[in-house]
Amino acid sequence: MKLGAFGVFLMLYQVEAASLWCYGSEGYHTITPLTSPLGLLDSPFNVNLGTVIFTFGFNGKVNGTETLAVVGAYMEYKKDNPINFILLEWEKEAVCDITYGPIIKYLSRGIHNAKKIGCLLGDALMELSEHGLDLDKVHLIGHSLGAHLMGHAGKRTQQKGTQLKRITGLDPAGPLFTDPIKLVRGLERTDAFFVDVLHTNPQQLGTSNNIGDVDIWVNCDLEYQPGCSESKVACSHLQSAIYFAESVNYPSSLPAVSAESCHDWSNGDYNNSDILFLGIPYNSQAKGDFFLRTNLKSPYGKGIDGIHP
Repeated sequence: MKLGAFGVFLMLYQVEAASLWCYGSEGYHTITPLTSPLGLLDSPFNVNLGTVIFTFGFNGKVNGTETLAVVGAYMEYKKDNPINFILLEWEKEAVCDITYGPIIKYLSRGIHNAKKIGCLLGDALMELSEHGLDLDKVHLIGHSLGAHLMGHAGKRTQQKGTQLKRITGLDPAGPLFTDPIKLVRGLERTDAFFVDVLHTNPQQLGTSNNIGDVDIWVNCDLEYQPGCSESKVACSHLQSAIYFAESVNYPSSLPAVSAESCHDWSNGDYNNSDILFLGIPYNSQAKGDFFLRTNLKSPYGKGIDGIHP
């Protein structure tokens, strides 16, 4: 098979260093290679518990703003709620050290490796399920390109006969994943039994497409999220993870209300009785677009007042 110049370029910059960081108490974690997932069985991992797996996106870091927010929230949650919490670490696959600039990096490494790592994660979940992991208790969460990675994990398990229960996309990456220039497949509503998507930077770094069973649009009538500006390039994009992290331990703080469009919601045309909440609890029967308003700074949740424009 002839790869061509671009295919060769992709292969030159592939790496396989992804790992699963399984967190115990007080931030302690073990590190298991993604390609050897059964090593988790010797860690704080318990196949009888529910499992949450989070990952970051293109150029993401284990000490990045979005990662620290979500990991910190779940560490607090774990104090009273026994669960497995795993960070999928793929820093080396999500970025490259060559000097061609972010666009080439995104094309040559990010998109390609998100699919590759997502498929490996799907394989890992299937292997763990053979050793007692209940895939109905698995919740995948991804930010930006990481959301599409999780979509590929869901596609992979379905190819092997099992549909995951839930995938949450936190402002899934937009470039090349969004109409009218949609060139690659990413997270889709069919990738799990329930797919919920939080949008905070549509038409810029995040997708403006409806790709979930539920699509939640935060401050949809504003160009930037409160506290962000044009000079803070990724600020609005990162806010999706910040909002979600807050909702983990304050489950009623960020309600969203159903409406046909942002225009309708902004003009007061919405259904007060059709409300859902960001965070861990979810209604698998919920469908459509939901909208909410946040505060300028933490705590971002406005409670029930947040459903009003």
